[in-house]
Amino acid sequence: MIFLISLLIACTNTKREESVLKFAQFYDLNLEEYKQLVFVPNDGCGSCIREGKAYITDHINNPKILHVYVSRFHSDLSEFKNQPNFLLDRQMKALDFGIVSTGAVIYQVEQDPNWA
Repeated sequence: MIFLISLLIACTNTKREESVLKFAQFYDLNLEEYKQLVFVPNDGCGSCIREGKAYITDHINNPKILHVYVSRFHSDLSEFKNQPNFLLDRQMKALDFGIVSTGAVIYQVEQDPNWA
């Protein structure tokens, strides 16, 4: 199935869409299950990351949001590691694929209405 992925905090960027699709393929994620993908890096803007972690904590019970914490090391969010909608990206693929840099990123996921 084909999806449109749009960045909520900036203009849609085809390269980032492709990066998110590569990330989903790498982790064998079914994007049909989610309405949002939230990527929070461990390193970067301290206040941005704090807000990103708070967003994860506040919305962890929403199964339509996939929360991705990008960190090689033990996470202070490890209490969520058994949640089906939480992914600890220890391999830093979100960084490798250019999805995150120094702040949290939220993507809206929608099925492409033109796909037959």
